[in-house]
Amino acid sequence: MLVLSAQVVPLEEPIDVRCLRLETACSSDRQQLEDSKARCTTLEKELELLKEENSSLRQELSKSKHDTDHEKEGLLKELETEKYKMEELKQDIRLFRQAFSQRQGHLTSLYTKSKAIVENCKASRVALP
Repeated sequence: MLVLSAQVVPLEEPIDVRCLRLETACSSDRQQLEDSKARCTTLEKELELLKEENSSLRQELSKSKHDTDHEKEGLLKELETEKYKMEELKQDIRLFRQAFSQRQGHLTSLYTKSKAIVENCKASRVALP
């Protein structure tokens, strides 16, 4: 007994039956081959589409990274400019504070001197008959 593709075939099979069985098996194999070729073609087309999509997405990612880097550089420059302006304003505030403190000292001194002069004037008027 001979076993072919899960079929048990007697050793003494008539030729025409054997030919018919082999033709049927061959036909089935050809159909499977054609189905496999069609599936392979479909998969190759799908692969090409995926490659194109991958390439497109990589280009888009690259452009996006470039744009983001460019925007980041611009923001960093703007931040540095704002830091510089803030430092200038802080320095201006220190200078105003110092000038205000000096003027306040001068005004206090002027007030004290003026008060002393007024007191002296009052005292000298009182002393004069």
